[in-house]
Amino acid sequence: MAEGLTFEQVKKARVFAWHGLHYIFANDTLLRVLTSVGLDAKASAPDSAPMTVRPSSLRGTEHLLDDGWHHLDGCTCRFCASHEHQPGNAAESRGCCGRPTA
Repeated sequence: MAEGLTFEQVKKARVFAWHGLHYIFANDTLLRVLTSVGLDAKASAPDSAPMTVRPSSLRGTEHLLDDGWHHLDGCTCRFCASHEHQPGNAAESRGCCGRPTA
């Protein structure tokens, strides 16, 4: 089951978005976040670890990048706003862009 936004929605919204596999989309550019820990998305980098951001060679069509994108809390783009109009106001229990709330 897809969680969050698709990469197509992220591109159409044209606002800052992030993906759990260390990608961000900003200024119409797909970027890869690199840390001193390495490229393993499951590794936890210390808060003080340096972070490098560079343009990605991926274009969002690779496996696991099509879905699972998120916008920041309180985003008012058409894709996040559409969650508020779902039956039963599911947006309250799910949070913006499909993220579960605590």
